[in-house]
Amino acid sequence: MRLAGKQVVCFVESEFEDLELWYPVMRLREEGATVHFVGPKANHVYIGKYGVPCEADKAMAEVNPADYAGVLVPGGWAPDKLRRYPEVLSFVSAMHEAKKPIGHICHAGWVLASAKILRGVTTTSTPGIKDDMENAGAIWVDEEVVVDGHIVGSRRPPDLPAYAKAFADCWHNNRKRNKELARIDGQALFLSIHFFCLHCYNIRKSFHLVGDDRVFKNGDQVPLVNDMASNAHLPKNTLLPPNSHRNMPPVLQLAKKIGNKAMTKLLQNQKQSSMPVIQRKLHPDNLNKMKADKPDTYEKKDFENAH
Repeated sequence: MRLAGKQVVCFVESEFEDLELWYPVMRLREEGATVHFVGPKANHVYIGKYGVPCEADKAMAEVNPADYAGVLVPGGWAPDKLRRYPEVLSFVSAMHEAKKPIGHICHAGWVLASAKILRGVTTTSTPGIKDDMENAGAIWVDEEVVVDGHIVGSRRPPDLPAYAKAFADCWHNNRKRNKELARIDGQALFLSIHFFCLHCYNIRKSFHLVGDDRVFKNGDQVPLVNDMASNAHLPKNTLLPPNSHRNMPPVLQLAKKIGNKAMTKLLQNQKQSSMPVIQRKLHPDNLNKMKADKPDTYEKKDFENAH
């Protein structure tokens, strides 16, 4: 049963439309929902327009909107009485703010109008209160059932099958919509992280000469990279070639190709003013191009003459 565990309020007062109260309640109970009749007084019997009785399970003052998943307002002349109870209006308003299903049929639209929740809502009702609905801000249409978000409206008893089904479907549609919104939010978060990382990468890439505070500690000279040049020392504040330290693979490949001794000499003999020359020689793009053009002709002299 789709609605097992759901609790729904159905307001009741004298002269309710018999079918418009009992038909939706029976359908929801068939789906597994628990429906409580709520009136001005608990355990009081209210009589419908055609003599069908309904006993209230709870009083209006007893119910808390947080405990319920939806609310039904029947038609007949009862809505003209229900709209005068502040407890009913505050309950309907709270359900509206929480986006919980609200069902109204026939004259029940009066209650929603008094609760001031119809502005901009597309819905329907009995044609007799069309003007009242539009004056409350609703967009009125003449259809057997109209669903606008969590608000489900219908016209009269012949529309009850479509109305009851649409109201029972509300929770399923809400779950589906929430899953879709969660999926969209997840995609938006992924794209935000992706573009943030891409932005950071582009900022880092825009610096051709990168300094690293790990090279010097307390003003002392320390080796640049032990694996690349065991005796290489650079003066303080020297700008380093791109892809050094944190991005080492191309430089290490070059060191292996020409030998640690040649790389040590190349780095020791360069001054800060000539570092752009080293940058051009050691930049990954130039290195890849040189390897592609002359894969077997790497010689130490090509790099020893760089300065």
